[in-house]
Amino acid sequence: MSFYLFRRNGDQLITDAGIERLQITRGVAVVRILAFSAVMNVILAVFFLGFNLVNMHADVAPTDVPSYLHQNMCGLAENPPCPHLK
Repeated sequence: MSFYLFRRNGDQLITDAGIERLQITRGVAVVRILAFSAVMNVILAVFFLGFNLVNMHADVAPTDVPSYLHQNMCGLAENPPCPHLK
């Protein structure tokens, strides 16, 4: 939504910077879609990279987790221990 709200020149998105310098006329819409997709992929990659870095350093799950939450995870309740924790 912020890409739409913060438009340049009234009709161009932020991702359309420099599109007026292109020498093509037929493929401008494709270039705009590709640019928007690329920016969204970078944003999601940075978000999920941060999310995964935080989760990599998270502690192991506690042993008193109710059975309806652990869904056969290793090391919880009567399930076998996790291979990397042996």
